[in-house]
Amino acid sequence: MQVPFHSQHTLTLSYTRYGGCHACSLKLLPSGYHNSYNYGCKDCGVNYHIACAISLTRPLKRDSHMHHLYYFGTDFDRFFAMYRDFIDIYAGLFCSHCGEICSGQSFYRCLECFINFHVECVSLPQIIKSKCHIHPLTLKDSYIEDDSEEHYCDTCEERRHPNHHVYYCEECPGIFVAI
Repeated sequence: MQVPFHSQHTLTLSYTRYGGCHACSLKLLPSGYHNSYNYGCKDCGVNYHIACAISLTRPLKRDSHMHHLYYFGTDFDRFFAMYRDFIDIYAGLFCSHCGEICSGQSFYRCLECFINFHVECVSLPQIIKSKCHIHPLTLKDSYIEDDSEEHYCDTCEERRHPNHHVYYCEECPGIFVAI
């Protein structure tokens, strides 16, 4: 797996018994736990939970913050909710803008500053104009367009998670742009 935050090396699926995730700073899960595999860099020794590594594939750059922000969506929250008793600092992921807890909803995280922001606190525009579509696109917290298992961004044509935030066209059903 290749992620923008760690572009100098490829991450490989591995099994590590100790240490922490470089993205969320939480402990890696020990053997015997479901989903205890992670992505790691053999050259640098950094490790990422699978859900965190997936979050690192699409950085967001905002003028309000000097570094890229990474989207931690419903996959991240669902993954860590299963281990709430094991991961004692899970509740410590607070929004740096409003001070409220980030667990239970999607949020952005800066991996340089180790701070978090609710999607609403990043102040994403509710309506955008895209050079890839003629109509304005509206921000929606999730959108499932059909019963298929595969959902794609119409701009970059990469797979998108149906429960993550997305910009969509209210006039053209089926036009989606992942954020």
